[in-house]
Amino acid sequence: MVRVGEADHRLTTLDNGDTLLVVFADATTGSETYGAGRFLHVALPEGERDRTADVVLDFNRAVVPPCGFSDQFNCPLAPPSNRFATTPVRAGEKKPRFATA
Repeated sequence: MVRVGEADHRLTTLDNGDTLLVVFADATTGSETYGAGRFLHVALPEGERDRTADVVLDFNRAVVPPCGFSDQFNCPLAPPSNRFATTPVRAGEKKPRFATA
């Protein structure tokens, strides 16, 4: 369970070996940040493969997913439980900027 703004959320995560992947969207998605959402990789404490450990979510480490940089990638969208529609998360990477040709 994580508190974002004034609401508690039970986040859905993807197992990525020694880390969990949180795909999330917030009130900045599409305006200040990448339109499909962002990724947050969460390291698990050593030896906690049973997924019951408490972890700290550092949204400063949120990144634009690979699909934000190339049409060659498909990215998962944030599940409903990971959408913070009324709360902006103004941390981490924002929108990619591309050089003009």
